[in-house]
Amino acid sequence: MKIIISILKIIMRLFSLIFVGLALLAFGFYITIIAATDNRATDPLGQTWYNFDPFIEIFNTASLPLVGAIIERKIHPFLWDPIFLFFLSLPSWLGLISLSATFMIIAYLFFLPTKSKKVKFS
Repeated sequence: MKIIISILKIIMRLFSLIFVGLALLAFGFYITIIAATDNRATDPLGQTWYNFDPFIEIFNTASLPLVGAIIERKIHPFLWDPIFLFFLSLPSWLGLISLSATFMIIAYLFFLPTKSKKVKFS
């Protein structure tokens, strides 16, 4: 059981680090656009995902509607509609930072170190 928990901790931390990296890239892009033009690059995360989706060219289908359908049908509809759509409506850099913070909080709350009682042998 401890092995499964440690693997889940690693997975949550990996997701968190991936989202932090993507958020830093998106924020750098955001700063570059602001510095270069008067236009603010506040595209929502969902629009950015849809515009730069590599699966459209590979599989001739967009991955965003596919992910939405999988989450709604296989996991739970509540998870897609209010939760994921909230993150997808945020500016891309803020949405990625929020997702990273969410995974960090999940990893911290669900995998708190438990204190085990030591047995004294007398």
